[in-house]
Amino acid sequence: MRFRSLFFACVLVLGCGDRRQEQIDAFTLGDGGGDTPRADVNLQDAFMLPDMGMMEDAYMEPDAWREPDAWMPDAWMPDAWMPPPVSNDTCESARMIGPGTLMASSLGARNDYAGGMGCSGTLGPDVVYAIDVPAGNLLRVRVRGTSDFNPSINLVRSAVCTGSSPACIASNDGGLAGDWDEARYLNRGSSPERIYAIVDTARATSLGGPFELEVVLVDMPPATAGERCEDAGIVSPGTYMGTTVGATNDYGAGTGCSGVGGPDVVYGIDVPAGRRLTVTLDSTDPDFDPSLSLVGQNCGGTPRVCLRSSDRFGMQEVLRWDNTGGETARIYAVVDSFFSSEAGPFTITFAIDAIPPAPDGERCTNPQRIDPGTYTHNLMGYENDFGTGPMCAGVAGVDRVYVISVPPNHELTASVRGRSSDFDPSISLQLSCVEGAGRMCVAGDDAGGATTLNTVRWRNMGSMAQDVFIVVDTFSSTSAGGEYEFTVRLVAPP
Repeated sequence: MRFRSLFFACVLVLGCGDRRQEQIDAFTLGDGGGDTPRADVNLQDAFMLPDMGMMEDAYMEPDAWREPDAWMPDAWMPDAWMPPPVSNDTCESARMIGPGTLMASSLGARNDYAGGMGCSGTLGPDVVYAIDVPAGNLLRVRVRGTSDFNPSINLVRSAVCTGSSPACIASNDGGLAGDWDEARYLNRGSSPERIYAIVDTARATSLGGPFELEVVLVDMPPATAGERCEDAGIVSPGTYMGTTVGATNDYGAGTGCSGVGGPDVVYGIDVPAGRRLTVTLDSTDPDFDPSLSLVGQNCGGTPRVCLRSSDRFGMQEVLRWDNTGGETARIYAVVDSFFSSEAGPFTITFAIDAIPPAPDGERCTNPQRIDPGTYTHNLMGYENDFGTGPMCAGVAGVDRVYVISVPPNHELTASVRGRSSDFDPSISLQLSCVEGAGRMCVAGDDAGGATTLNTVRWRNMGSMAQDVFIVVDTFSSTSAGGEYEFTVRLVAPP
């Protein structure tokens, strides 16, 4: 292919001079490596070089050697393959939606909203939905990606949904792709309020992606909470909105009580015999972290005693109480806070259900009887039944109770340690099984770390065998439990 080689030399090195029309009948390029004379081809648009003669140029015409649609910019520039723009890219063009679930995508959206006080995950493309929230309703909006897209959710009031960095009233970007991220807002006003839900992402390089969006509106009837136990608002099962703003701090420290430094309000509910009460407390203000305690008939008495209590930092509080008696019992739920200056709005939910079968070792009614040996057990799925008491150790979390018979003149040694670095168990001994606060322990140990051995001992100096109750617990009220190694030995002194 000599002519082809000469042509490229011409174009790349010499520039090929001036172009002119020329009729050429004598030859053309061959197809496979030589110059094949042909008399049936008219070749046009040749170049004339002073010293090289004429060189055929027909195959360099665009239609003869390239396919523009296959590689030219119009075929690969972003405008040709990017998804079309979305219609709900800003608050001004937000899509109106109501309660329900929808499948959507942020592909094709721009990054209109970045930063903003109280917002999270705002670096990528975003789309906006408008929701009208009736007075006294709780808005719950949650989102999750449906492939490898990890969206975030931000809620913004109508009045501030302008500019590029609006302040958010609720936000969540805590989950991974496929996890639900939920944000909530309670309309405590007397008229409907329009709230904008912005689906965004924390990845600046993201092009957006498909997601599932769920909107729920819950009517929250106000319940009049009492300032004190004597005037507590008596409620039925359901969800209510309330606030500690304007209340005073009536209830302080007490046995088994926690988070008692702030203003408090009280609700009462009647729990039938043989039924379980579950109380769930949620803050509706990110700056308010409430605590929750359950108190029995001695609600206003002294010394104060709580049946159950929880003050987990920045988390939902959930407490359960089983009425194992033969009569209906009135239980009081006290909403409080750790700091004296802390007050704010919340939602509180009361549920009454059948008492489920307890796992072995859940309560004093079904302690797990064991023999000497080494066991690997777990506290996952257990409740916090055993509270504070003299010589008891690490009592704030979920717990499990065992019982062993100690013969006369024998020493009981029991030890426990966590099987991983994220679970730190404690251990205590009781001669009688008492739950809640006011229990009496004869030994307790929570001195070691998660995988460090905690050990307790007790010697039966009597003449008869003695049942001893061993409670494995944890100091952390936020712990859901974990796996532990548990060893029990009985030794007769020489």
